[in-house]
Amino acid sequence: MRFIFIILISLFCSCNREISDRQKEVTGWMEENGKKKILCTTEFISCLVEQVGGQYVDSLALIWGEHNPHSYQLVKGDGEKFERADLIFFNGLGLENSSSLAFKLQNSPSARSLGQHLMHNMQDKILSKNGIADPHIWMDIELFSSTVAYITEEVGKLVPEHKDQIKNNGDLLVQKMHTVHEKIKKLLHSVPKDERYLVTTHDAFHYFARAYMTEKKEFESGDWIWRCQAPEGFSPEGQLSAYDIRRLVNHIIKHKIPVVFAEVFVNKDALKKLISSCRQHDQHVRLAKKQLFSDSLAPKGTRGDNYLDMMEYNAHAITEELLRGNNAPGP
Repeated sequence: MRFIFIILISLFCSCNREISDRQKEVTGWMEENGKKKILCTTEFISCLVEQVGGQYVDSLALIWGEHNPHSYQLVKGDGEKFERADLIFFNGLGLENSSSLAFKLQNSPSARSLGQHLMHNMQDKILSKNGIADPHIWMDIELFSSTVAYITEEVGKLVPEHKDQIKNNGDLLVQKMHTVHEKIKKLLHSVPKDERYLVTTHDAFHYFARAYMTEKKEFESGDWIWRCQAPEGFSPEGQLSAYDIRRLVNHIIKHKIPVVFAEVFVNKDALKKLISSCRQHDQHVRLAKKQLFSDSLAPKGTRGDNYLDMMEYNAHAITEELLRGNNAPGP
């Protein structure tokens, strides 16, 4: 009992510390310091903007921590952030789907959609399901790097006196992203192709699978889609049906998939039902020890607290679990 009490106190203190740090971050961003203020809906976008804008801008992520970008509703103080922002970057493609946030973005003349930019220039690279665009573009680093030129252009307009340095920052960022992209691809391909299957909580990893887990012939034919499956749709708040369970159970049995992955801040009930159903069919499946980051970053000061580190963390976690195969114990 005392041990549980200590854990609860630690979690409470950690939560309070995170909230306090967030309040300081917002306060600092709101203050006048001569820098242009850029508001980004997600932490992933903010990471890019910080590196492109460098010392000339202050970037703030609107949606942070365990908040879900699919359903995030504006709260007290968010209106002031929009008013303070000189420029706003959002993901688009239906990610920021709540009525209050979607309306605010649609009616903000300074708002720029990275997803819409990609849709306009690289429509063939945008995934969709049942006619709905997949918004998780950051899960493919090479694809996401294609937004850097657009960010660079818009930030350069904001601080034209430093546009050459901003352009250089953008070029260096693209090079860094390409390096990490190739590193992750090589890492995932260390897993034999017959074992390179990913089952997660919701459909956030299709771009990841296409970029890093796919054989060349599969990429060209579109058969790579079977490399990544999930019981729920683009939003982790979707409803799970008996059909979804049967579909995933059959997929796991067919490919002898030994492990499924939960995502941080996403309800694990769907995976628990899936594991139970698999065992009823004498297919042993375990839950991976490490959770993956999909719609958020890790807490500050921990591994995965920036975009590229988060992508590498996921890649290592997936590779390690798949290479263990059926030899690792699990619940």
